[in-house]
Amino acid sequence: MEFSVVIPAYKEKDINKVLKSVLGQDISPTMKLNKIFLITSGYKNFSFLGDKKIVFIEEKNRGGKAAAINSALKKVDSEIIVLQSGDVLLDKNAIKELLMPFEDSSVGMTTSRPIPMNDKSKFMGFVIHTLWFFHHLISLQRPKAGEVIAFRKLIKVIPKKLVADESYLEFFIRENGLKITYVPDAIVFNKGPENVKHFLKQRKRVFIGHLHIRKQYGYTVSTMSFHNMLKALFEYFNIKSVDNLKEISWIVAASLLELAARFSALLDFYILNNLPYKWEKIKT
Repeated sequence: MEFSVVIPAYKEKDINKVLKSVLGQDISPTMKLNKIFLITSGYKNFSFLGDKKIVFIEEKNRGGKAAAINSALKKVDSEIIVLQSGDVLLDKNAIKELLMPFEDSSVGMTTSRPIPMNDKSKFMGFVIHTLWFFHHLISLQRPKAGEVIAFRKLIKVIPKKLVADESYLEFFIRENGLKITYVPDAIVFNKGPENVKHFLKQRKRVFIGHLHIRKQYGYTVSTMSFHNMLKALFEYFNIKSVDNLKEISWIVAASLLELAARFSALLDFYILNNLPYKWEKIKT
C-alpha cells in the first residue's frame, strides 16, 4: 500500500520536528511512503530537513489551507493520502494504525486521535484535555475528521474557500458511499490555546467551518449534534471520577466557553458573513 503525506504549513516553528515524526514512522513492510508534500507559506528561509522524499511547494500568495491542499492533490499519485497540519507530531505508529483499515475496500477515510500537550493541572490545559476527550467519545460512536486523517485519492480538487477542509473530505467520502473509521490507537499530539481569548478565537473559527459545511452541503459533523454532546457528557461522568469542586467548576466553565464560542460563530457567520478560510495563526 503506497501513501503520500500532505502537510500545509504556515510559519510553524517546529516544522522540522513534524517532518522527523513523519519520516520516523514505524510502518509495516506492506506500506510504502512515496512522498511528503510540504506546502509552505510565510517562511523566510527553508531550513527544513533535506530528505529526498520531501517535495516543497511554495505558495507565493497565501490562498488558505484548501488552496494549499489542492496544489498537492495535483502532484500526488499515491493510492492513499495522509493529511496533517504543520503543528502536529505523530506517535511512531500513527500512520501504520491509520492505514491498516484500508485493507477493507469499503473504508474511504480514517481519522486519528489527537492528544493535547497542554498541562491539564492548569485551567486551560484542563479545558483542552476535556474537550478533546469529549471528541474522542463522540468519534467512537460516529467518527469525525480531526488533526490527521488518511483518505483514498478519489478527489482531484476541493472547494477553495473552506474553513473546515477535513469536514468537507468527510462529507465527500460519505457521499461516495464509503465508510469513515475512527482509529483511537493512531495517536497524534498537538497543543491547544493557552488562554481564554485564544481558545474562543480557535473554537469560533472551527465552528464557523462546520456551519459553512452544513449550509453549503447539508452535512453535519458529529460534534455539532447536541444529542451527541449530551451523550458524551454522561459517558464522561461514567468514566471519570469527578469528586471535587474545582474540577466540577472547571467542567462548567469549559462548557460555558464552548457555548460562547459557538454563539459568537453563529453571529459571525450568519450576520457578518465572515468565512475565515485563511486561518490566522493562534500565537499560544
